[in-house]
Amino acid sequence: MNEKNVHEIKKESLIAALNNKFDKEIFDVEYTANRLCKGTVAEVIKIEGNVKNHEKILPFKLVLKIQKKWNRHLDPFCWRREYDIYLNKLDKEISRFIRLPECYLLEESHDTTKIWMEYIEGMSGEDDIDDKKLSLAAEKLGMLQADFHKSGSFDLPYIRNFPAVESSFDLWY
Repeated sequence: MNEKNVHEIKKESLIAALNNKFDKEIFDVEYTANRLCKGTVAEVIKIEGNVKNHEKILPFKLVLKIQKKWNRHLDPFCWRREYDIYLNKLDKEISRFIRLPECYLLEESHDTTKIWMEYIEGMSGEDDIDDKKLSLAAEKLGMLQADFHKSGSFDLPYIRNFPAVESSFDLWY
């Protein structure tokens, strides 16, 4: 690995994710790992290299997102919301409105979730995204929320319900 303090990558998990990515049995992998995000909520690691299967050597890039448990007032499961979206296949619904990275593998322990997902070139962070892009994202999220409310599917544990939003608003106010 190229950077100190990057979370330990389990080779078995990496190979399992790559088996799913390529839909082929991978028997060996060479890789480097670099932290993409040094946020306070999750560790995001870009992993790239080459895989070997019985046919040939294939290049790859993917992302490992590691989320540790943390508490938000009146929203105790917020730390695992993205994991639950993929676990419950909600990503297929969301992708009708917003492009999400494909998930190759999910892992969970008592207080940590790991999502092995597609690496997508592009922009991220508040420095790269302008007002027009934020407005488009807000519009698409609003369309998604309206779709859930119209279909009666809004009472899902990984989507905030009205009391939590109301409580957060009161705290911010």
